Amino acid sequence: MSGKTRNLPASFMTKQDNNQIGAIQIFYHQWIGIALLMAVVIWFVWPDFRSLSQPAPAWYWLVGGSFIIRYLVLWADRRLFGLRRTPYIARRALWRTISPTISLLLIAIGFRELCQHNLFGFGWLFLAGVIVLGAIALRQWAEGWKLHRVRGGSAYKRAQILANLMHVQLNRIYMVPSERGHLTQAFAFGKSIGLSENYSHSLQGAALDFTVGHELAHIRQQHGRLRMLSIPSFYLGASLACFVHPALSPRFRIGFDLIVMLAPILASYHLLRRGEYEADRVAVELIKDPEAAIAALANIHHTAGVPTRQDPVAGLFMTHPSFPHRARAIARAASMPDDLFETVIRETYERLREADKSETN
Repeated sequence: MSGKTRNLPASFMTKQDNNQIGAIQIFYHQWIGIALLMAVVIWFVWPDFRSLSQPAPAWYWLVGGSFIIRYLVLWADRRLFGLRRTPYIARRALWRTISPTISLLLIAIGFRELCQHNLFGFGWLFLAGVIVLGAIALRQWAEGWKLHRVRGGSAYKRAQILANLMHVQLNRIYMVPSERGHLTQAFAFGKSIGLSENYSHSLQGAALDFTVGHELAHIRQQHGRLRMLSIPSFYLGASLACFVHPALSPRFRIGFDLIVMLAPILASYHLLRRGEYEADRVAVELIKDPEAAIAALANIHHTAGVPTRQDPVAGLFMTHPSFPHRARAIARAASMPDDLFETVIRETYERLREADKSETN
């Protein structure tokens, strides 16, 4: 399997207006998030920046500015792009300000205190961790969607069968109204999984099995526990580096601060993306149909309106790899020849285009 893929469509959204809107929207959401993250990094690295807004501390401006920017972006989604799937604008702006902006600010404060050999810095890091742990519940409140536990139906029965095949203890299965979330949802937490209602309509057979198997793989591989152990260890290592570092000249101090702040962030995102690759691999081994797995991923991107291509720099700050990277990883794991891989991509794209045409007619 070669490293490049020829003739890969730029997006699986074949309705042109939605394609352009979705691509623009996701692009500026990604880069605004990265810009706000880098503002916190600059606040930590550049002491003069922290004094620019005196007498009010700079973090007042960072938090307030983050909320305003998030609110305006969500308002633009609804008013300018006509996206009705953006309810509760103030709630969502508040959630996205608390996590990650405020949590990252607390981490930066903690690192700064530790660099001055003040043990109270660990308290700031602990508070940031509490906020991050509460982010899931806060997101549900901000998005306005509720988890509905299901106890029957075809998706429920199929999930239980797959869980038994994978030797996974599956306690609960939830459905989320697809119109509530901003994007199509599929997730695993604890020993439970959740799916958007539109999954049962857009995916069937082996494609649905792959999606469910992917979430079950997160449970079987204990990715949730791995995240809970690994990500705090990344920040603990950075905090210890702050505490024991020798005196540095201003020239080298900036580079040290950049590494301390960015290394745990990039390592955390890398860990999450690696978990997605592993879950894909386990799900493909389950269904033994890599073509259906690639088609399922394409359908998910199509349903959610996510462009298949991703900026390389933005990709470093994403929890999920882009579609081309995931599709190529599946093909490599299955030893799929290049010509067959491109045939699968082309035929999947054509099926989605025909489905859009019939839907329009």
